[in-house]
Amino acid sequence: MINQRLIDTDIRIEKLLENSYFGLLLLDTSFSIIYSSQSARKINGWGNADLPEAPLFTAIHPDERSYVAGMLQSVLDTGVPQNCSFRLKHTLGHYIWLQSTFTNMLNEPGIEAIVCNFADISDQKKTEFEFRKQSDQINEMLDTMTDGFISLDGNLCYTYANKRVLKMVGMELRALLGKYIWDVFPDAVGSATYQAIQTALIEKKYVCNEDFYAPLQLWQENRVYPSAGGVSVFIRDITKQKKEEHHLKLLESVITNTTDSVLITEAEPFDEPGPRILYVNEAFTNMTGYTADEVVGKTPRILHGPKTDKNELKRLGESLRKWQPCEATLLNYKKTGEEFWINFTLTPVADENGWYTHWISIERDVTKRKNEELQSALFADISALFNEPTELPELLDRLLDSLVNYGHFKFAEIWMIGADKNRINLTSYLSQTDEMQAFYRDTPHINRFNKGEGLPGGAWKTGKIQFWDDFNKKEAFLRKDAAKKAGVNTAYAIPLISGNLTIGALLLGLGNGDHANENLLKLFTDLSHHLGAEIKRKQLEQELN
Repeated sequence: MINQRLIDTDIRIEKLLENSYFGLLLLDTSFSIIYSSQSARKINGWGNADLPEAPLFTAIHPDERSYVAGMLQSVLDTGVPQNCSFRLKHTLGHYIWLQSTFTNMLNEPGIEAIVCNFADISDQKKTEFEFRKQSDQINEMLDTMTDGFISLDGNLCYTYANKRVLKMVGMELRALLGKYIWDVFPDAVGSATYQAIQTALIEKKYVCNEDFYAPLQLWQENRVYPSAGGVSVFIRDITKQKKEEHHLKLLESVITNTTDSVLITEAEPFDEPGPRILYVNEAFTNMTGYTADEVVGKTPRILHGPKTDKNELKRLGESLRKWQPCEATLLNYKKTGEEFWINFTLTPVADENGWYTHWISIERDVTKRKNEELQSALFADISALFNEPTELPELLDRLLDSLVNYGHFKFAEIWMIGADKNRINLTSYLSQTDEMQAFYRDTPHINRFNKGEGLPGGAWKTGKIQFWDDFNKKEAFLRKDAAKKAGVNTAYAIPLISGNLTIGALLLGLGNGDHANENLLKLFTDLSHHLGAEIKRKQLEQELN
């Protein structure tokens, strides 16, 4: 009965071995296979006649062969069991991964062999390989990112940091892994970054913030994402951006608060209608009377008018087409129509590729200085004119021509007080256009006034500059019908004073659409005495002759 039980036990063990998930090999002292279980043959694809005749390690992959041979020798020599994994060549020619345990049972009766228990772990190794491959790809991607990246576990200890972060903080990975983040960066405790990470971890929500870390002089943008095991943080170095923003704010402050006008336009087109205005500062508004809304989208030509120098504009256009910085002084017009002189510089602005994208114009109102220059030149010309050996009537005609060209007046007249001191008479006038010639043809009889009558008489009586701004409303202006046809609507009358006596009057007329110019009042005041003295001197000189 006992023998039958032993036989039954041996049969059960044999069946278990044959159907086991694990394979079983018995090796002799030369490590050749002397027994192979049915499951072992099934795993390796061996038939009964396919067992390797050479030592086991000859079928092992060359990369692991010496390692396994050394391990087997150690098991043989020391008797200490060893575990290892290696690749073994399958009958079909490919390699499979085996997880093996080698046990020295040479001294066990009935066994007397080195026992190799193993399992096929090829699928597991394949999964590990794929996982490692994906992990390597992820790590490579994270390491090549321009942003920094760190992952923290539930205790806020580092589990990963990419190369960008390590470069930012100037540390090596081994100095971070496993470390509590606030032990590594204690200065950040309580900062916006600290609050963002704590919030993401505790409340399990995405947080984005900007922060400045003083020890590294680093501006950073943090995007903190909660994860199942902690938090992940993407860190962008925005130090350069912040410096540029600060620089731009500084420039904006300078541009906004400067007393010089700043105007920025597109780079092109050069031809009509010209580059559009993109920006003007408050000084531009104060200087021109136009608000930003009124000029943005339009072109700087909105400031030009009939007296703007066309030759100077042509010169500017040539410089623009060559993308050359340039400077000019032009007569422009305010929103009210008032004339004013500006000096400005134009500078092209290029992008990082060298492509010109904008023009910046810095402008300054130089009306006072320009008027003083022009007035000085005019007075010098008048003095030179009256020093010529020419009769007074011809001098007066030439004088009026100079004055009309200077101020672009519609007409100019000289009225002189007669010898009887009772009338002021039209002595000289300028009629350069057909309209003004018609004006004088229609009013030949209006050539003298009594003291206090009309514009000339009013300047004579008061000894002060007279200004009539709408002839149609002036009953005393006897030539208003002819003036309307000629397009004349406004005029100044300047008394000509020599010593303390008024000896005549100078009339200067403006056309329809022209406006009174406050800048001319100083000129007229100085001209009143300067011209009066020159005419009186010429009269005395001719009387003496």
